[in-house]
Amino acid sequence: MIDLRTPAIESAVRPLREDVEMQLAATHLVREMMGSPHEGAEDAIRRWDVADAKKRRPLWPVAFWVALILVSAVVGIRNFTEV
Repeated sequence: MIDLRTPAIESAVRPLREDVEMQLAATHLVREMMGSPHEGAEDAIRRWDVADAKKRRPLWPVAFWVALILVSAVVGIRNFTEV
């Protein structure tokens, strides 16, 4: 039987690819927790791949424009109330 632990672990720690130290620690932790190959490893790999494929839009551009509009509104209201 093919050992599915390696692809499962790689899929699990893929989001940590920016931080190598964290990725190695997570790989070691998951490898210890898995022990022997699980029957549900293929399903876990599939779910992680689907979750990783979803594109998440960053919130900072939206937050920037909201803050800009709020500050502009406050400054505009303040200028009209001083007149």
